Amino acid sequence: YVTDLGDVSGFSIIENGSRFTLIQEGDVWQLAQAPDQEIDQEMIRELAELLSKLPAQSMIREPEDLDFYGLADPALSFEITTAESTAALLVGDEVSHSGLASSSSSELPQYYASLSGGTLVYTIGPKLLQLTDQVLQGISALHK
Repeated sequence: YVTDLGDVSGFSIIENGSRFTLIQEGDVWQLAQAPDQEIDQEMIRELAELLSKLPAQSMIREPEDLDFYGLADPALSFEITTAESTAALLVGDEVSHSGLASSSSSELPQYYASLSGGTLVYTIGPKLLQLTDQVLQGISALHK
C-alpha cells in the first residue's frame, strides 16, 4: 500500500493550485469552504477510504529524481488527516508503457505516487484519479 493510515477525519485535494478541504463532522462529510453545501456523502466516503489505504500496483525501490515522475511539483496532491497524523500524498505523471513488453492497450492507466518526504515511489491504478475527478466535478457544480 502507498498509504495505510487508519480512519481519515479530513483531507484536502490540491489540484493545479486550487485547494478543496473536506472534513468529517460526526458521520457527515462537509466542504470546509462551504459547510452548508450538500455534497455526495457516498463518493466522499469512498475517496476517504481509498486515501486511507491506497493500494500500490508496484513499488520503485530506487527511484530517480522526483522530477522524473512528475512528483516534484505535482498537479494533484492530497493532505490526509487522521487522529494520529497528517500525510501528504503526491500524484505524478501517468506511467508510460513504452518499452514494456507485457503492456497491452487494454491495461488500465497507472500513475506515479509518493508520500511527501518518503523515499519510495509507487505506481497506482486510475481509481483515485477517477474518484477525485467525480468529487471535484460535484463540488464545482455547486459553485456554478
